[in-house]
Amino acid sequence: MSFFILGKCRRSGGYTAIELIVVTSIIIIISTIVLLGFGVLNDSVALNRSSRDLAVVLRRAQNMALAVTGVSAIGNEVPPAVGIQLTQGASTYLLFADRAGSFRDYKYGASDGEFIQSLRFDRNVIAYQFLDVDGDPISPAEGVLHIIFSAPEADLRITDGNGNGDPEWAKVDIIFRSPSGKTKILTVRESGQISVK
Repeated sequence: MSFFILGKCRRSGGYTAIELIVVTSIIIIISTIVLLGFGVLNDSVALNRSSRDLAVVLRRAQNMALAVTGVSAIGNEVPPAVGIQLTQGASTYLLFADRAGSFRDYKYGASDGEFIQSLRFDRNVIAYQFLDVDGDPISPAEGVLHIIFSAPEADLRITDGNGNGDPEWAKVDIIFRSPSGKTKILTVRESGQISVK
């Protein structure tokens, strides 16, 4: 009920339909913007986490080679080298011990009992591409790249699926890619330096 006092309208409580529609529209617009931005943020977080997790696993492999102690996953044997196996286009990778039986063949041998652990990148992130020291794409044998640390000094070596290296692989960029196409780079140098860009 409205009363007019001195030319002004006074209403008794409540909101008009137009006010409710305007407020609801504003809430919907803000929610849409936030939810659309959340997907982009999710990709960035997944890429950062995947690249940093791989860097941590590489440091772990390096420390295992430096420690020169038995690895429980392979029967407490002291391996001559420890490394990771990355497969181009895959969302998983392996931590392995290059055992004495296949002495420094610089590759993962499933039949040699070298498996330590299987790991997965976050939210379907993949190891999309490998680049050499000149920034050219690497096409390693079998699409596989090994990053291996040899005991006792954790000397780093980068090889393909056959265990062969290349002087151009003194520095390798590992490009991670999210399902939406965003990328992140992890750089590994034969000097042992590991960095995330």
